[in-house]
Amino acid sequence: MNKQEFLDALRRELAALPADELDEAIRYYDEYISEAGAEGDVTALMGSPQKVAEDFKKEYYDKKPVTGGELVSKNAYTQTAEAGGRRKAPVWLYVLLGILIIGFGMPIVRGVLHRLPSMLCVLVVLALIAIVIKVLRDRNSSGNAVVRAAGGETCSDISSVNMKLGAGKYVLRKGTSFGIDGDGIGSFIRGGVWYIDAENSGGIISVTVPEGFAAKELFVSLGAGDLLIKDITSYSACVNVGAGRAETENVFAQKADIKCGTGSVKADLSVNGGVDVRCGAGSVEINLKNPQSDFNRHASVGLGRVTIGDRTITASGKIDENTGAFHNINADCGMGEIKITFA
Repeated sequence: MNKQEFLDALRRELAALPADELDEAIRYYDEYISEAGAEGDVTALMGSPQKVAEDFKKEYYDKKPVTGGELVSKNAYTQTAEAGGRRKAPVWLYVLLGILIIGFGMPIVRGVLHRLPSMLCVLVVLALIAIVIKVLRDRNSSGNAVVRAAGGETCSDISSVNMKLGAGKYVLRKGTSFGIDGDGIGSFIRGGVWYIDAENSGGIISVTVPEGFAAKELFVSLGAGDLLIKDITSYSACVNVGAGRAETENVFAQKADIKCGTGSVKADLSVNGGVDVRCGAGSVEINLKNPQSDFNRHASVGLGRVTIGDRTITASGKIDENTGAFHNINADCGMGEIKITFA
């Protein structure tokens, strides 16, 4: 493989990078090869384009600064990752509690003052104050989209996303910033990972990441709900579906890992690495924006059905095909169905 062929292949492998950074990377390797005086087959100097791209992406995602500032939420009770303190209750809550205290508390206090010793009256007043404070604290701590930043971390520290989803309807998509819109969500940042717990959420939950964000790792666990992942880039993408339904549109990953129990997955993917698929009694349909020649194919099936390109197996069948490709597809199916097509 000569220099130009190598650079063309490398450009394809790094196609998910922003255009200016992709051009800069290609220029760097072009100059490096020229300065080394390599002629003819440059893979002896550089290694394969796939290996060079993989190493580059690992370093790129490790050092990639995340765009976007505060976590944005449309809920009434919100704490940004930068704030790090307790969320404020809305003004109307204080007004309502004030009315209740004045309307009901004062007559009680006046009655107590006429019947009890002064010290006991003081204790009653203190008890009322303690009840009010507890109500305010409980309300402040039970709101939606709670964001806690461990060790002073902020949204600019986010490099990975971990989502734990239940039986609601969920969307993960590109937006203008890191944001959550919905009810019953817990969220915090720790070790560069944005953890989102929406197992007990209701309605439609929308989660956004800013333009240009490329996750080092994306892990999504879905129960019995519906999930759409759209316009997302990640080095490693893992989607684990129980009895729910998941769909991806325009998702790029260096490597993809898809697991499905009794639910269904419909994925539109572009990958520059391996694809692992496991299916129990559900169904998985993957459309890869890659040619079939990019992959070695390995598959096994119990009572179900597996189709990978132009090969189909059923009833304890197996596929074990090594064509010398740089990437692998591994599919394991029980009673369900896996279908993988190529561009």
